[in-house]
Amino acid sequence: MEERGAGHDPFMENLYNTNLERVKIYCLFIGQALEKRWVLVSVSAAIRHLFKSKGKDFEFMDDSSSIKSAKTSVRRAVTKDKLTKRQKVQAPFAYEMVSYLRSILWENSVELKDNAAYLAVACMYCFALRISNISTKYALMVDDCIFETDDHKHYQSFELVASGYSAKDFSRIIIWARDSKTGPYEGEKLTIMKRSHEEATFLTDMTSFAMKANHTASDKFFSIRYFVSRCNGIKKPYHWCVSSSDVASVTKLAADHFDLPPD
Repeated sequence: MEERGAGHDPFMENLYNTNLERVKIYCLFIGQALEKRWVLVSVSAAIRHLFKSKGKDFEFMDDSSSIKSAKTSVRRAVTKDKLTKRQKVQAPFAYEMVSYLRSILWENSVELKDNAAYLAVACMYCFALRISNISTKYALMVDDCIFETDDHKHYQSFELVASGYSAKDFSRIIIWARDSKTGPYEGEKLTIMKRSHEEATFLTDMTSFAMKANHTASDKFFSIRYFVSRCNGIKKPYHWCVSSSDVASVTKLAADHFDLPPD
């Protein structure tokens, strides 16, 4: 524009081949907006408003296939840039992180909420489960988990205390993990056994938690029931479930400990 003496013509009215030149300049502007990380939608709306309020023609912004292609390219570039940045900062969740969470939320905490949060993360790690298997309608339920003793007797978690067995007497947990993508009637059979020291420890932790959680039928597995005494002496029942924010919080604890990105 400067070369053609159009520097003082912000509405591009004195250009040769007006519409074609406007489209070219606007496409160059879109490219500049990408380089400067401007929000294209907001900037385009502001320019359109300026043209409209001054009674100038702005149809070239909408009708040109070149401009539409430029905007599409910008959106793709921005999306690719975001994905690249996210891939750069994301760190893998390693077993050492699970082990650390166990040390602070299980071994050194008597809070059942801490215990449940650690077990939820450990279960997600062991079986590559989604957060939907923890805190949504597709979460692992008490009915989905069967505990098998060394002598091959089977119990659900709300039956464990009355069974008379200790946590170490159980040799396998059978879990039916439902998939949020295929629906509540499709899923995968998962097992926790004693094939290694780490797996045996996880099995005992899961069983110990189930014995303390006061579950009832149809509860989410990673939940607890407890009572709080009121001033009048009445005990009010509460039912607490692990949420996605709880999982994010404990994951961040582990990431901070190992000096890793929290996302």
